[in-house]
Amino acid sequence: MHKKRNTIIFAALVIFVAFAGLLVQETLLKKEGSYAVIQSHGMEEARLPLSKNTELLLGDSEQGYNRIVVEDGAVSVTEADCADKICVHAGKISRTGEVIACLPHELIITVQGAGEDTDAYAW
Repeated sequence: MHKKRNTIIFAALVIFVAFAGLLVQETLLKKEGSYAVIQSHGMEEARLPLSKNTELLLGDSEQGYNRIVVEDGAVSVTEADCADKICVHAGKISRTGEVIACLPHELIITVQGAGEDTDAYAW
């Protein structure tokens, strides 16, 4: 009987610590981003400031396209012709480190802060 109670207490403690870690990460470590880095096929296509409303259309009807919109300090993919549309369903992102990916079109959108330069990505 004591083993079962101890297991339940331990599981509750692990869940509490995990949620506390996620809360700390979301509130303290992630900051509002300054710009969105748009990469297509491994090449940087654009750096869009989140402070300026912008619209960008990447691709064409043969290879596929993505419509990227910066609005109200956040970036999102509003249209895409890929099959699953995971990039569209990802919604808006605005905090540093957040990412939207469209793997069929090899598109990666990353939010970065001011003065933050990334020289390599590991996937």
